[in-house]
Amino acid sequence: MRSTCIQSTTDTDKLMFDSPALVELRLSPEQRRALARITWVSKFASKTDQLHSNNRSLGLGTGNAMDNSSFDTTFIFTAYGKLDSFRPLYFVVILLVYLITIFVNVFLMIVIYKETSLHKPMYIFVLHLALNGVYGSSAFYPKVMANLLSDVQESSHFGCLVQAFCISSYAACAYAVLAVMAYDRYISICNPLRYYSILTPSKVNTLLSVAYLLPILLLSIHILLIARLPLCGFSIHKLLCDNWTVARLSCVDTKVINIFGLFLTTALVIFPFLLVVYSYIRILSVSLNASKEAQGKALSTCTPHLITFINFSIASLFSIMYNRFGNSLPISLHIMMLILFVVIPPLLNPIIYGIRTREIRQCIIKILRQRQSNVKTGVLTAADTQVATVVVPRI
Repeated sequence: MRSTCIQSTTDTDKLMFDSPALVELRLSPEQRRALARITWVSKFASKTDQLHSNNRSLGLGTGNAMDNSSFDTTFIFTAYGKLDSFRPLYFVVILLVYLITIFVNVFLMIVIYKETSLHKPMYIFVLHLALNGVYGSSAFYPKVMANLLSDVQESSHFGCLVQAFCISSYAACAYAVLAVMAYDRYISICNPLRYYSILTPSKVNTLLSVAYLLPILLLSIHILLIARLPLCGFSIHKLLCDNWTVARLSCVDTKVINIFGLFLTTALVIFPFLLVVYSYIRILSVSLNASKEAQGKALSTCTPHLITFINFSIASLFSIMYNRFGNSLPISLHIMMLILFVVIPPLLNPIIYGIRTREIRQCIIKILRQRQSNVKTGVLTAADTQVATVVVPRI
């Protein structure tokens, strides 16, 4: 390592009068990464010195707070340092998982959209759950892949807040849609004769609007409160930005934001959870008094939603606990939390509903068979045309 540093210094002395492009071409990949890090640190140090000098000239003292009113602060992710030797492998794996996630969710949405037999409240909610999965995956995977390809893993203050908002709104909207789906199952099993009179198209649109607009409104207020905080740090020991991590970098007391965060947890997590539990208690009480056939039908109807809800609830619980109390935990545990929270639900939800829901499974099989028959028909038509061309003589 020491000889490498000496060689790097010698090369730099030789290339002192060369153009930047020539210097970059003659450096090794390791030297380029080191040069990028040194450039970033020097840029950040010059910005900090300039801010401190401005504070002294304005009589504001020489504290550690950084002016973030213009969102000029840059955060650096330190968790990627332990992934240096496996970055290309991680990039390929993450890209494949992202493409599969997008494909299965988009395919499920297309099936529900094209099949008129699936234009029912239950499947409309499934479509929106898949849409939310695409939204959450797109807020996570592209930034992680860009950081894996970059020499310096960084994010602007504005970009970090946008990612934190997207990740948190993805989780809150998914939980709200799952609560609405539990209400749908409750009406379907406990009031089957009034199902379509209760869940009218306007009622479905109202429920979906509340499931989206309420979390977005509350989380926007939370993000705006965090954006106003003066910052004393710029290192994020994670793979992505989240609300609590940015708030911890503040120089001032965040008691108000913490109280509002507890309110958010109650409104967006605990209340939907209690609503789902109440719905299934009522479903269970009705099913116990029903026939064996009705019990089996209720179980098959509720199983996909129960699997999805339990999976997402466990992931949300661990994510909240980690963000609140796990700042000193190892990076491997953080990666596991991300897999449970952001990776698995969008990937497995459409697969669960596609396999466990009989109507969706039948429509998928129908579409695949139609496509296969169309391909065979197209091949046979082309062969018949070729034979007719050869056999029929010219007149």
